[in-house]
Amino acid sequence: MGFSLAWLAVKGKSPADLQQALGLIPTGKHGLYGDYPMVGVMLPSGWYVLIANSCDHAMVLSPAISKGCEMVAATLEEHVMCSDVYGWRDGQEIWSLVHDAQQGMLHLEAKGNLPPEYAAIFARLSAEQTKEGSADADVDFYFDIPLETAQAIVGFKHDTATNGVDDAAFEILNDPRTPLQTTKPWWRFW
Repeated sequence: MGFSLAWLAVKGKSPADLQQALGLIPTGKHGLYGDYPMVGVMLPSGWYVLIANSCDHAMVLSPAISKGCEMVAATLEEHVMCSDVYGWRDGQEIWSLVHDAQQGMLHLEAKGNLPPEYAAIFARLSAEQTKEGSADADVDFYFDIPLETAQAIVGFKHDTATNGVDDAAFEILNDPRTPLQTTKPWWRFW
């Protein structure tokens, strides 16, 4: 099984303001992302991250949230190897990276004023893809190009430990539009 997540990170806006803008209610309880519909955490990098347990959550399509701050929004669906990341500032999209393996193993749409970290990440991962057989490889390194670019900026990647953040740091948030899952899914044994 793979992840299907949407997340957004903001810098320059308080967690309370972001939660209010999205209609989220803090529960005071903590848990792992993937076990609950929505969690949030303040990262050591100064970015506040919200993580939804659904790749199609509408919050990543809310550019108004970036008014007065910076925002990085991402969606990922490991079942079909699609990932996309968008950089916003003060209500305007600045850049985006989209990979959809269904359009080809080497598919990558890069638009806008890309972050400086992107060039080195692209060079490293595309070289790995070539080494493994390029478009005929059994592994998809291009999937990680958008996500590692976002990680270089924000400090979060869904499948990588975040320094200074443990599992207990993710606060469960109630979205009145989505029922709150209060128990672990049947497939979680730990």
